[in-house]
Amino acid sequence: MRKRMKEKRKQRGGHGEMAMSPRGLGRAIRYLFRYKREAGIAYGALFIATLAQLAVPQLIQNIIDASGWVKERFDFYIKKLGITKK
Repeated sequence: MRKRMKEKRKQRGGHGEMAMSPRGLGRAIRYLFRYKREAGIAYGALFIATLAQLAVPQLIQNIIDASGWVKERFDFYIKKLGITKK
């Protein structure tokens, strides 16, 4: 029995691994329906983590823009190099 299963796996995947099929995704989704609350919490946490990571560059930009230091240094070097702004 076990030998026959290994042979079938080799035929499907090539290296003894199960081949990927669309049915596997359906099985995974049906499995998650049993754990709606846990899956919802996990996906919600992933969504919040993604938003937090996307917010960091925007916050840094706002801090730099609000400080005015970058603009002052930029204007200083523009004048020093003799480049004029239009």
